[in-house]
Amino acid sequence: MRATVSALFLSLLLAPLVSRAELAAWDQDRVTGLAKELKEKSDSLYDTYYKLENATIGGAGAGSTLALKDQLRRIKEQTHHLAAALENGKGRPETEGTYKNLNELVHDAQESIRGMFTENDLLAAAMAAGDVLRRIAPYYDAKANEGPVSGASSP
Repeated sequence: MRATVSALFLSLLLAPLVSRAELAAWDQDRVTGLAKELKEKSDSLYDTYYKLENATIGGAGAGSTLALKDQLRRIKEQTHHLAAALENGKGRPETEGTYKNLNELVHDAQESIRGMFTENDLLAAAMAAGDVLRRIAPYYDAKANEGPVSGASSP
């Protein structure tokens, strides 16, 4: 069951949206709105994790739990930074580095979550944040538009 939950989380977090090989046309208002939504969802994910005093994390030692806490904190910081930059009128060139860093952090969080089972509230919060990240991806990464990854779902 842990493997199924982890696989579901991973596929929902990074599943591409559509099949195209180019960046979406830049829409400052849309990308800014998505970044604000991503900020809210990452805040919820972070808060949910810390509210789970008795979270069930199968097979995870203290080191894994601390690493995940750190990754969630860093994801929250980066989403706040991205949203603020976009709100201040920064475009793709100025925010692409933050977006790429955020994706690396998400990848690191995936590695931490692999093999862990967590409370349903945390999984739901993670899936909600992943949904927004998937919707913002086409503005920064043409590969996000190449089609669904095997086992991933499209909206």
